[in-house]
Amino acid sequence: GIFLTNTGAANVEQSISYFNVKKEVVQSDFKSYTKTFPLAFNKYLNAAAKLTSEMQRDNDVQAHVINGVNPGDRMTQSGYKWRGYGENIYAYSKDALYSHAGFNIDWGNGPNGVQSPPGHRYNIMGIGNSGSLREAGICVLNDIPAEKSVGPKIVSHDLGIAGDNNYYFITGVIYNDLNNNNFYDMGEGIEGVTISADNGKFYAVSTSGGAYTIPFSAADGITKIQAFSDNFSTQVANVTLESKNYKLDFNPQGT
Repeated sequence: GIFLTNTGAANVEQSISYFNVKKEVVQSDFKSYTKTFPLAFNKYLNAAAKLTSEMQRDNDVQAHVINGVNPGDRMTQSGYKWRGYGENIYAYSKDALYSHAGFNIDWGNGPNGVQSPPGHRYNIMGIGNSGSLREAGICVLNDIPAEKSVGPKIVSHDLGIAGDNNYYFITGVIYNDLNNNNFYDMGEGIEGVTISADNGKFYAVSTSGGAYTIPFSAADGITKIQAFSDNFSTQVANVTLESKNYKLDFNPQGT
């Protein structure tokens, strides 16, 4: 909350001023929220988010329902079998930081310069009914034709809980901390690492960005996660899993 209300970015500060956002209230709100579990990326929700952004571009609108098609329809069309969902859209985003601040501050014409309720923020942070959502897909659409009023970037988040299983997700990144800031940065991901659990039905292989996700059920009894690669010694993490998603990163250089 402190960072987002003091980015120093001119376009972010302009919107904060325009909506008369009370920075101290936003910071206090953020401080009051209980830390919750992470969302896991899902390729079908990524496809749904891409479809959401494309439909807004093609119809030159910012809307959840376009030509009678709602977010659930797009998720179904993209192959995601849902029993609950949420969606964030920003068809007039200026850049990545601008949309990130816009969604999380949730500036608007409500009390303290924030939308009422701040549904985008709630979706991202898992507050209220959004707390049941476990997976996400994101699309940032560039290269909007000049004749369109939307843009220059159209950002869509599609979030859901699958209806055909009751899985939770172990998710994170495998990375080399090249700048020693104890944080994953772009370009640090390690591709092709196999991540497995001592129990359970699934394993994962990290993507080009180092990301991975493993589904698990509460009954699996997983207590240990291992990351295998020919390029470093096997990494082992002991875990205590509950009925919620779990975030686990591996940094072979730092272990």
